[in-house]
Amino acid sequence: MGYDLHITRGENWAENNGHYISYEEWLTLVETDPELTPDSRNGPYFAKWSGPSKDNYPWFDWFEGNIYTKYPDRIMLEKMLQIADRLGATVQGDDGEIYESISDYPESLPVEQTEVLHKSSMPAYLRREARWDYIIYGLIVLVIIAINLLGLW
Repeated sequence: MGYDLHITRGENWAENNGHYISYEEWLTLVETDPELTPDSRNGPYFAKWSGPSKDNYPWFDWFEGNIYTKYPDRIMLEKMLQIADRLGATVQGDDGEIYESISDYPESLPVEQTEVLHKSSMPAYLRREARWDYIIYGLIVLVIIAINLLGLW
């Protein structure tokens, strides 16, 4: 779970039927924007942003007619507002609140949100790699315990 901002044409991002931003529009925008780079390792509509975000890996993705990201900073919100303007859309938070300028968004997130931010904003392929690290470490520990229990050490 995380706090997302959505670029949408719907009155509410979660109920945007008939007001979709098509994935073709999104991919065309990605191709024409020098700050956006497709990153298919994280999905067919995923794009990395090269802007000066505080996030180590600022990204945007398209899903069900909206473009979104998790826990954006104010600089990312500014980019989202530019994208929304190009697409004739608005920027909305998870609860439908509309952001019209960066002054509408807090300068920083509460501590409990920033702790979650580190994991939830990580690209999918890095989260998968981190999971595999835990699995491998767990297996190594189990093998060491088994060797000790069997007295083979």
